[in-house]
Amino acid sequence: AASAMAAWVLLWTPTAHRSRPPILAFGGRPTTQASALMPVTFTLQMPEAQEVAVVGDFNGWNSQATRLVRHNGRWSVTVPLAPGQYQYMFVVNGATWIPDPTAVQQVDDGYGRKNAVLTL
Repeated sequence: AASAMAAWVLLWTPTAHRSRPPILAFGGRPTTQASALMPVTFTLQMPEAQEVAVVGDFNGWNSQATRLVRHNGRWSVTVPLAPGQYQYMFVVNGATWIPDPTAVQQVDDGYGRKNAVLTL
């Protein structure tokens, strides 16, 4: 199946200090000032996919909001995220929801699958 051929990588790099006063962003989620956002790169190696999106509580689980771009069969997107904990999955070809099997932590999604958990 497509999920068996997928190679998943999640990278994050801190870019700013975390000591700024909180503001509201990402649908009311408490965060720090915009300069404290960290770029998180979601990557999926799946050359047979026609489209890939990352969905999670950081974008309202909207499969249209955060699409990955293909480069030689490798899909990736960088998303600025505030420090915190996020649940996410990948959506392949608009219909197949796939958890990140390399995530250090996963939680039940309430639908018989697992969400990956990212902590920044």
